[in-house]
Amino acid sequence: MEKLYSTESILRSHGNDTDFVKYIAELFVEHLPEMATELKKASQKQDWYHLHFYAHKMKASIDLFSIDSLKDLIRHLEIEGKTLFKEVEAKGITVPAPQSLNKDVEDVVKVIHACTLQLKQDFAIAN
Repeated sequence: MEKLYSTESILRSHGNDTDFVKYIAELFVEHLPEMATELKKASQKQDWYHLHFYAHKMKASIDLFSIDSLKDLIRHLEIEGKTLFKEVEAKGITVPAPQSLNKDVEDVVKVIHACTLQLKQDFAIAN
């Protein structure tokens, strides 16, 4: 299976400290699947504030682990969530999402879960 992430930048910026990288991987495994679930819930509820919020929170971890397939997509969702939220505030009504948004969110969820499985395996992280 293709490696979905890279630890090169973390290792380089932290003096090749593999214990630190494992700690960061454990944090990813603990928090990112839950954030991905919340991102999906926000999309389904058309809760644009929280879509923006969770996309923004996830962005740093995606960048840290160089998950290239999600870098542009998570930024797109962050901006889209913020834009839709501002429209809701301005108009006072629920603004429907572009049709592609739910697919984009699903893509993020799938990749986050696949990365989580890879990190668990690569770093021997228990469930």
